[in-house]
Amino acid sequence: MIDHVRTGHWPFPGGALWVDATPAMLLIDIDGEGDAMTLAKAGARAAVHVVRCCDVGGSIGVDFPSLPGRAERQAIDALVDALLPQPFERTAVNGFGFLQIIRRRERPSLIEQVRFDPVATDAALLLRQAERATGTGTLRLTARPAVAEHIAARPAWTHMLQTRTGRPVEITADAAIKGTGHAQ
Repeated sequence: MIDHVRTGHWPFPGGALWVDATPAMLLIDIDGEGDAMTLAKAGARAAVHVVRCCDVGGSIGVDFPSLPGRAERQAIDALVDALLPQPFERTAVNGFGFLQIIRRRERPSLIEQVRFDPVATDAALLLRQAERATGTGTLRLTARPAVAEHIAARPAWTHMLQTRTGRPVEITADAAIKGTGHAQ
């Protein structure tokens, strides 16, 4: 899921969502081929899934494929209403295929957390990877300096990791490491 958040690309049968977080709103573009109504329905399901699993709040814009008539647009409105739990407000899908949803925003969404704080994201992913590492002896976490510093600044995290794995933990910064780093 983190890869989908980072790339903004969320494939679904028959198409894909392109998701982009901006300071003003989360934008979701539905792309695919074939019948516009079929794509719009599948895209609505996928968009609601992203909103729910990433706990997106605030303003959300969804760009559907252009639908031929008002009845089709109202069917998409009804589908969104059925799939997305209240409370939220929304506009109707307009003639250009755009729908806006407003949800209560209690905290940054997973999408915002991952995209706007990549160091904290990589630190969390490295710790999860370390929990699953096999072997004995010292558990070595090797990461780019910013990630290593982020983990080292939170000694409770390494203490919890030591408790869960039964292994002493050593953190090493390596400027040549890209991405999350590795645990062994």
